[in-house]
Amino acid sequence: MIGWTIAIVVTGGLGTALYVWFRSRNMAKRYDKIASRVKQIDSGWNNRRTTQLLDSIYRLIDICIATDNAVFGYKAIDLLKIAFSEGVIRNNESPELAGIIIAALRREQPDIAAGALDAFRQLLKNMPSGDIYLACEQLTLIAAISYRENYYFLAAKAAEVVFVVMDRREDEGVMSVLSTIKIIGILALRRRDNGLFRELTVRLADAIDEQCWHNGFRIEVNGIVSVWLHRIIKNDDAMMLAVLTEFVRLLLSSDNLTEDDMNEFIREWYNSAGIASLNPNSDLAAKIIAFTLKAILNRCGLQGLDLAVNGAGQVVRLVISREGIKNSFPYVLPLLDTGRELLARELKFGSGEYDDSFRQRALFSLVRELIAIARYATRQGTSTTVSDVITEYYQCWLVYPEPSSVKAIKRFCQLIIVYWLRVRTRQEKKMDVSGELALPMLLDDREREKLAFF
Repeated sequence: MIGWTIAIVVTGGLGTALYVWFRSRNMAKRYDKIASRVKQIDSGWNNRRTTQLLDSIYRLIDICIATDNAVFGYKAIDLLKIAFSEGVIRNNESPELAGIIIAALRREQPDIAAGALDAFRQLLKNMPSGDIYLACEQLTLIAAISYRENYYFLAAKAAEVVFVVMDRREDEGVMSVLSTIKIIGILALRRRDNGLFRELTVRLADAIDEQCWHNGFRIEVNGIVSVWLHRIIKNDDAMMLAVLTEFVRLLLSSDNLTEDDMNEFIREWYNSAGIASLNPNSDLAAKIIAFTLKAILNRCGLQGLDLAVNGAGQVVRLVISREGIKNSFPYVLPLLDTGRELLARELKFGSGEYDDSFRQRALFSLVRELIAIARYATRQGTSTTVSDVITEYYQCWLVYPEPSSVKAIKRFCQLIIVYWLRVRTRQEKKMDVSGELALPMLLDDREREKLAFF
């Protein structure tokens, strides 16, 4: 009985070994046959006989995936690359290739999928322009499935491959890339894949040049930034907000932006800041206000200045109505700190001769908005006078982490109050200034003369 058992085991083992040998030998013959046909392809030779080669290659890759034969799988993918580089591409080729990649992912063969994505690169370089949109859709699907299967590096590779289209300098292709990058960016933020999101912003900023700027492009880029910003706010991710703001800063440095573009940017970011302010435990709203103000002021132009300052004030009013003056301080700080910096520069470098200078206009806009915020706070019943509100902000500013010079802080707060005394209403004239900001007065007559709006 034992002898029969041993014989059966030995026979079975030999049978398995013979089957594996025969199958690998058959695979080698199949590969050699296809490879010999691929070698006969001439550049641009794309007829029915040669395109049938692609079906043969796809079948070979399917068999390799089904039998987990990585060696011949890589070799077959190399044949595919050669065919694509020679222009052997059929209409709607990308779904076929995407099907191979998805099959490899579902059978847990990420290396084969990565190799096939390299073939996608050759396909994008040589495919007809009309098929680019479909190819980008397929790459979006591949990235989504890669994330679902926890193959983050494949999602990153799909994003890298899609940028090949940008090198073709075709408007339709560029718009398709932007749509794909937007979705992959959202997927990266959802998965907290900060590395890929950072890489996307860097690559996209590098890919944008003068030829890309047209109406459709600007609208699409604005949509991308808006969607990413909302996702970052939902995640309460300050690190990724810093990455996004750096990307936007590079975009805003372009001379191709129109006044409408700047106004749309300001409205969208302040709307987002208002949403972020609904989370009392988040500091993203204050960061968004600070960035938006700085971005507009750094352009050193009056374009969008009043809208930027007023938009920040609207967010501050929203917080005051819910949480009071003290809790609104982190949101009003960007306005105060920007005003302090502008006042210091004007007193140091200004002459008072040019009342239309950018610094003068910006400083006046900030002072006026801060007075409007203080008046709003008094109407909410949280304080008695504008002077009291500014004094409370001054007290918060002194104890805030990393405060500026105490003298500079006090000088700017006194500027706000002094200007308020000049423009206050009849009812407000019954109210006196008292407390810490009353004396000593740090803003002397000579310095006031440099401020044209006095």
